[in-house]
Amino acid sequence: MSPHELIFGCPMPQAFNWERRTDLTGLPAKEKISRQEAQLHTETIRGYISAARETARKMQAQTRNQANKHRRDPDFDVGDRVFIVKKV
Repeated sequence: MSPHELIFGCPMPQAFNWERRTDLTGLPAKEKISRQEAQLHTETIRGYISAARETARKMQAQTRNQANKHRRDPDFDVGDRVFIVKKV
């Protein structure tokens, strides 16, 4: 994930939508290369972001499973009187 996405929870807005700008006819060779490199770089970053998201999902599931090992289902219902012990 990008630092912006980690902090704000959404991807950083990009100035260009490289998927729509795939028609490179009529551009100078130097600009074609730079656009192609930018598209490749964008796809690489998207791959990193998706890998980070998948890793985060796996770690959340692992953490949830580990925490739930020591939990038990409540043995009381709504309306039952219970004691709450609060350790100070």
